[in-house]
Amino acid sequence: MSNKNEINHELNLNFDILPRHIRRWTLYLHHITGVAVEIIVVTLLAFLGLACQDLFCVQLGNKQRFPLALYLLLLSRSGSGKSRIYRLLKIPVEQQERRFEDEYCVELEEYERRVIIWQAEFKVLNKLYKKALSQGGDTAETRRKLEECISRQPQQPVRKSIILTNPTSEALTKEIGMGYQNKALFNDEAAGVYTSSLYNDPTPFNTFWCWDKVTINRVSRESFVIENYVFSSLLMMQPHPYDNSSKRKRASIRFTGLLARTLMIDMEQITEPYTNNEHSARDESLLQELYSVMSQLMDAGVKRRENDDEYIALTLAPDAQDLMDETSLSLQQLMKPGGALYHYDDIAARFIEQSLRIAGIFQVTGDPDSTEIVRENLLSALNLTDWFVNHSITKIDSTRELSDEEKILFWLESHLVENRSFEFRRNDLIKKGPNSVRRAERLIPALEKLESKGKVQLFEVAGINYVKFTGSEMDPVELAEKTNTPIYQSGSLALSKLAKPE
Repeated sequence: MSNKNEINHELNLNFDILPRHIRRWTLYLHHITGVAVEIIVVTLLAFLGLACQDLFCVQLGNKQRFPLALYLLLLSRSGSGKSRIYRLLKIPVEQQERRFEDEYCVELEEYERRVIIWQAEFKVLNKLYKKALSQGGDTAETRRKLEECISRQPQQPVRKSIILTNPTSEALTKEIGMGYQNKALFNDEAAGVYTSSLYNDPTPFNTFWCWDKVTINRVSRESFVIENYVFSSLLMMQPHPYDNSSKRKRASIRFTGLLARTLMIDMEQITEPYTNNEHSARDESLLQELYSVMSQLMDAGVKRRENDDEYIALTLAPDAQDLMDETSLSLQQLMKPGGALYHYDDIAARFIEQSLRIAGIFQVTGDPDSTEIVRENLLSALNLTDWFVNHSITKIDSTRELSDEEKILFWLESHLVENRSFEFRRNDLIKKGPNSVRRAERLIPALEKLESKGKVQLFEVAGINYVKFTGSEMDPVELAEKTNTPIYQSGSLALSKLAKPE
């Protein structure tokens, strides 16, 4: 990962790091749709993850397990083709859901028939039991038959569906807890979803991401337990609704941990979109190959759930394990005070797990019969996760509210030439500085913090308070050139940004 204070080319996708089968499918989809490769990669990753999330998990040596479910957020302008690729990749899922609906209709008809028969049987046995009770005779046999009948009461079939598009918070928990428990929140026009009340409390999303068991207690309605489920998310929306969402919502999403669990790409941050010159991507069989892989994985997941089998555990090959350990050590160093990821340790802390989930998807979609993640797929996943993380961090920095100290530093830097010196009168900041710090009770504490960090020096001369900008990016020679001032001059035109001796 690069220094986050610099413009970083890792915001652009390094397409060559992806596994061969992912590149082939992506390029063919790009060939037939014209949609940007970056949008296709994100959308394809979401649907491939959905296809295998109810069948596989990653299991580490310490028995820790992760599902292959992902939370993905794609920010892209209207007209970018995100809905086009979304609809194309959704086809195998829609086919699966149609099969579910056909099965449900058959099961519902059978259920209704059995209910009629059962009700007749229950009515007779219940009448016999009541009669025995009223006569004071032996009720043991009639009670046994009645209880046996009750135990055979037909259960209404579950109407299965996988994709939810715009649920309320209550509907989401109910669908996962009481409906078909392989679920995904997917929406290609998700601005309304993101700005709705659904994301006012991100806590349930964090729970669902981790597979945690949840008990839903209700006063007026049936309580239930959510377990044995898997859940993923793909939200596709324009950047504007996200950037203009409330500070409170963005803070909640980050500080509750949801942002760290979300892989984000903002197409506006990409300066060099990937261009394809490969003619091999025009093989028409590639789309059917992709659909076949997705369908086979989903079918196997359905059977696993029907049979109540365990998830197929994917383990790391020895050299992949070594790579993961090396990466973990490197991340730990970057997350320490002064490290590039110190202020983003929440995101960095999920880096390995996100990579393992992606690596699992790469592995089983390329080789569905394998149960060992090879080093190459883990390396691809680590690099792709790095791409997502760079986007998340850049987006955090571009949308967050600047602190008073940051506002002051920006103002000082931008007014250096006008001021013709690194020394500013404190009163000028109160009169002309950033609006939020034009009061002494806001300005002085911020300046004191900056002084403790070595960015400014505060001093007084002849009853006038000064702020010397010692942390400027502009050096004295550059300032002298821009102000046409001899470097040797001093006093009010002092061009040294060194702190004055005490």
